[in-house]
Amino acid sequence: ALVPFASVVPWSDELHAFAVHEGRIYIGAEAGLLVYDAVTGMPVPWPLRANGRVRALDMLGNVLYMGGDFSEVGGQARMRLAAIDVAALTLMDWAPSVTGSVRDISASYNGVAVVGSFSEVQNTYRDGFAVLTTLDGAVLPHVRFWTDCCIPPTYSVAAEGDRVILINSSTPNDPLASQSSYMESYH
Repeated sequence: ALVPFASVVPWSDELHAFAVHEGRIYIGAEAGLLVYDAVTGMPVPWPLRANGRVRALDMLGNVLYMGGDFSEVGGQARMRLAAIDVAALTLMDWAPSVTGSVRDISASYNGVAVVGSFSEVQNTYRDGFAVLTTLDGAVLPHVRFWTDCCIPPTYSVAAEGDRVILINSSTPNDPLASQSSYMESYH
């Protein structure tokens, strides 16, 4: 049955991302991480609240990776990136630190790709793009095919295997034809 979420989701809040897993809908919003039952549409009690905006979400197995403009999740320090084991309802030790906002995130078993308005991740220079290990959030090396000085402020990221694709969304008609669109590879 179709559930009218308009009656239970605070649509006055700006919604940025969502992920669905095991009957729950996770929504990244201005108010942080919102969790709803996918069948009833009702809010799910959730102890691991972020203290700021959640802009990006991705699921990998039972792990929800999230990024945004927060500094704490569940009362523990997490500088704009966090990972939650949603089956165990526990905040994972994965806690890389980012100097600015995380706008998108994509997780694969080879790494977690993040893009945003930042210059450093884990005290390593990364101008708006980084790939991190899923184990401890260490920054992985990558090859740049980018010709300008920095990554544009609007983009999306997708990771699969050892490939990452970044797209500047400011050219909606043909993003791949734009110089602002490119692909990065990492191993």
